Parts: sequence; structure tokens; C-alpha cells
Amino acid sequence: MIKSDNIDYNIQKERFYSPKLVLGFFAKLRQTYGKENILKPEFKRAREMFSGAISLLGAYELDTNNKFWLQSNNQNSSPDIYAVQLVEDPKEFVTSLISQIEVVDFDEHFHSGDIIEFLSKTKLSPKKSYDNHTLIVVHLLRNMSINVLEIAEKMKLLKPRSSIYFIGKVGKGVTDKFMICSPYPKVTKIVNFSLKETASKYQIKDNIILTKGSNKKIIMTKEEKVVIKLSDIFFFDEKKVEKYKTT
Repeated sequence: MIKSDNIDYNIQKERFYSPKLVLGFFAKLRQTYGKENILKPEFKRAREMFSGAISLLGAYELDTNNKFWLQSNNQNSSPDIYAVQLVEDPKEFVTSLISQIEVVDFDEHFHSGDIIEFLSKTKLSPKKSYDNHTLIVVHLLRNMSINVLEIAEKMKLLKPRSSIYFIGKVGKGVTDKFMICSPYPKVTKIVNFSLKETASKYQIKDNIILTKGSNKKIIMTKEEKVVIKLSDIFFFDEKKVEKYKTT
């Protein structure tokens, strides 16, 4: 059980999935229900997991020590996603490092291209109170260019407690090329990467269940083959979305 700002969460209750597996199942979701239909509210959590998986692959390109599994939050309203990294310490036991991820789409529905104004009215609004354990992932879904250093200076005026990351597709049409960068608190350069190529380097198990133990080494036990459904990962009501099926 973890606790942050009075939020209780049992990290042993649900499976965590690799970014590669999440992206594969999202592609299957799109094929099953149609590209337009997965934009509907019923699939909001699926879209959040898609963005979360992209950001975690991008985080690996920023630092190859960043290898995470993720799961959609099925226990309370915030954050959108929990991510876990297992770390070995020769003097201590294996530690589960938990990150909380909030996802927000910056698309053409917002009236301007000012990303600072957008954040100040959404995830960085005074009505929100995300802590320093939360990563805010902004998925850029509009045609735009960004000046990371300029945004970083403006971000200092907002003084958010959370870390901010931008992800977005690079180029036009069907592509698996994305970018990632962070303007706050530590400014990073823009890194372009291929989802397929990065996923092939990630090299972690497709899914895990966290358990209590006293191991000093990370041990991935062989387990029975698990049948995973789309709704297991994305937590949607299969009966409610049956009408959207295209295959």
C-alpha cells in the first residue's frame, strides 16, 4: 500500500504491464473498435495508457535506467496511471519506485497554441494540487513547434510541484516516430525516438504482479501463461462498447 497526499493505493491488487505490451494492445483496441470510436469517453483510460506507454519509452531514451511497468488507476480518481520501477540495492532489499502519472492532451480544441496558458487552466490550475511524486505528461496533438528553454522560463513563474514532460508525434501520416522533452524542473533536450526500436531495447517482462518479499535481487519467477483481455489493461465495460465493434 502506498500513500501520497491522503491517496491510498494497493499496488499489489492489479497487474502492471510493459509499455511495449500496452502499445500492442492499444493497436488491437483500435483495430477492434475503430480509430474514430476509441476517441469516445468510454476509451479515455485506454488513451491515457497509450500516452503513458509512449512517455515511458521516451523516458528510457532520456536515461536507460528508466524501465517501468504501468497500470491504469482502477482504485480512485487520481492519478491516471501508476508506474513502477524495480531497483536493486546491494545493501538493501529490492525497492519498488512508484511514479504517479497524469496525462493531458493539448489538441486543437483549446482556443490558442499557448501551452503555458493551457497548463495553467488544466493540470496546473489552482484547483489542482498534484505533488512532487506526480509526473504530468502533455501529449501534443496539434501541429506545433516548441521552444523548451522559453517554456522552461515561463514554467518557473507557475512553480509547479510536479515534473512536466511533453510527448508528440514527429512527422505526418502513419509513423511510430515520437519526441519527448521536459521543461521542468530539469530541462532536457528534445529527443526523437521510434516506438518500435525503443521497445525492442526495453527488455522487461510483459506483465508483473508485485508481491511482498525480502529479496535483495530482482527475481522474475516463471508463471502460468495468463490470458489478458483488452478490458484487463484499459478497464472499460465490454458490454457498453460492444456496439462500437468493427471486427
